[in-house]
Amino acid sequence: MLRASPLATALYEGGIFFLNEINRMPEKSLSVLSSVLDKLQHVEAAMTGLRIGPKNERARKKFRFCCALNPGSGYELPQYIVERVGMIIQVGYPSHEDLIQIVKGTLKCNENMLRAIEHWLEQHPHQNFSARQMLTVANFATNRSRAGASLSEAIEEAALGVGSFSTRKH
Repeated sequence: MLRASPLATALYEGGIFFLNEINRMPEKSLSVLSSVLDKLQHVEAAMTGLRIGPKNERARKKFRFCCALNPGSGYELPQYIVERVGMIIQVGYPSHEDLIQIVKGTLKCNENMLRAIEHWLEQHPHQNFSARQMLTVANFATNRSRAGASLSEAIEEAALGVGSFSTRKH
């Protein structure tokens, strides 16, 4: 039985490999991907010296490499990676309505907190938040309000804390 890294396993089985924030990896670490992303489709296992590729033609056709970039931070991708990665899909920020639904479905916020977040978002229509940032805002604001801060103060403080005013304006 083959026991290997997630990349080698996805390649061998014909699965999907997802690499988050690829541009935060140094170029030296990315060099292994050149042979995975070209027609050779293989990876060299450093510990065993094995060359791991798809187990059959079906696995070769099904293998998918997906990655995410974090724009504005990290390294620029080397040209050999850019040339080998196919389609690029840009994903924007969720709408304010979607953010409220994400908070409501993920956290145990009371209705007052949800209304306060919704009101704050209405007052700041050009502010963009990722789902992760908004969940952080909601958690922080909930904790601050339990400690005695007003909901509006807690949300304002939390929004400033995630850096939304300095980096997320349209």
